[in-house]
Amino acid sequence: MYSKYHLDLENPPQWLTLLRQDLNLKGVGLGVFNFPAGKGYTYMHKHEKQDEVYIFLRGSGVMQINEEQIKVKAGDIIRIPPEDKRALCASKSEGIFGICAGGMPTEKFPRKKDSKASFDDGIPLYNELPPWYEGNKKVIELNKKLRAQREGKEND
Repeated sequence: MYSKYHLDLENPPQWLTLLRQDLNLKGVGLGVFNFPAGKGYTYMHKHEKQDEVYIFLRGSGVMQINEEQIKVKAGDIIRIPPEDKRALCASKSEGIFGICAGGMPTEKFPRKKDSKASFDDGIPLYNELPPWYEGNKKVIELNKKLRAQREGKEND
């Protein structure tokens, strides 16, 4: 069963909102941060195994990663390995808003070294079109080509 959470983008919750319970998350950590100007984490933190990715959507600030201070702004995306200490603070002139996601390493994935996805366990259902593309011949042909590429049959 899927889960859904609505984030009011015009008036997001202040500070840090963790979404594990709201979305019944089991394989990924997900949170929203919204720090007012000049405010941020009150302590450094790190993880035992979890990679974290910070996606900055609005505002600017600084990220302290180990001994280095990195300026961040809307549009930046930063990945931090588990062992690196980190904290985030909004700039003095404006707040900072974004998403923080975390994932655990696994020995099983990615299955292929050249995979673009961290978890290459997707199962494409090329013959099952979403309602908005039902009967669309161009999409049907595109999916046939995608299937052939995936199966290594470029010229089918």
